[in-house]
Amino acid sequence: MNLQFADNSIKSIEIVNLLGKIVYSTAVIENTDVLIDVTSFIKGIYIVNIKSENLNTSKKLIVE
Repeated sequence: MNLQFADNSIKSIEIVNLLGKIVYSTAVIENTDVLIDVTSFIKGIYIVNIKSENLNTSKKLIVE
C-alpha cells in the first residue's frame, strides 16, 4: 500500500483490524510518500488511522 501526502506533517500511521488490534504502527513520518507492506496481513477489512498536526482521519483498507 502506498500513501502519498501533500506535506510531511504526518505524525503517525496506525492500522487496526476490526477487532481493534493494532497490526501496524509507525511514528513521525518525514516523507510525503509512505510504502506499507500489507502482504503479510490476513485477508479482510482494516482501518487506517492517520494523525497529522492539523487533522486526524480514518480510512478503510480492504486486503484481498
